[in-house]
Amino acid sequence: MARFPLVLCLLASMASAQAPKGSDAATTKALKLHHAIFTIDTHCDTPMALGRGYKMGERHDTGATGSGCQDFPRMKEGGLDASCFAIFAGQGPLTEEGRAKAKERALRTFDHLDQMFKELGPQCERALTVADLRRIPGTGKRAILVAMENGYPIGTDVANVDLFYQRGARMIGLVHGLDNDLCDSATDAKDPLDRGLSEVGAKAVRRMNELGIVVDVSHASVKSFFEVLKVSTAPILASHSSSQALSDHAR
Repeated sequence: MARFPLVLCLLASMASAQAPKGSDAATTKALKLHHAIFTIDTHCDTPMALGRGYKMGERHDTGATGSGCQDFPRMKEGGLDASCFAIFAGQGPLTEEGRAKAKERALRTFDHLDQMFKELGPQCERALTVADLRRIPGTGKRAILVAMENGYPIGTDVANVDLFYQRGARMIGLVHGLDNDLCDSATDAKDPLDRGLSEVGAKAVRRMNELGIVVDVSHASVKSFFEVLKVSTAPILASHSSSQALSDHAR
């Protein structure tokens, strides 16, 4: 299996497929440019609804109850070539039982995605390499890169990084709203002490580097962020965070 290169050029998709009535020449030019370039959404939570029967292959009215943020028809209309589908694991207790349940939930979502790729092959394709991301949009399909949000399912066993890589994960967010075994969160009010990246977290980052998994530091604490920078031998990504100078938030 080809390894996923460790540098991504990411562009946000913000335009609709058709220019609104009365649009000016600049808007028309912008839309033409938008549909000519490669665009990717670096963090999409919609896949978590697959287990509840959400149909990615059907068009949903934006804003309607249960509409989700994405579906393949709207992605095509909006000129969104690719998306990072996040497998989310809510943070639970740092116990063997808690970690096992989180891993089980994550693997179940991987199963849902496998089924989606099987059923909706004409509309989407799993992207495992940069070559895939470059190739798939030319086929008329949406390129889907599988990501994980929160390293809780990794627990204290770095071998789980290999397992999730084998299942197709090419980006992993180390932490979410609460501290976990890998590192501390930016928003854990119950435990405000910032301990940064743990020893097992550092091992997980190094293994992600070796495999070619992008390290996502969204939700990580300040100390965690800078310690990941020191440990990682490859560029890291903040898939859904802003610069603090623009948005003065803990994240």
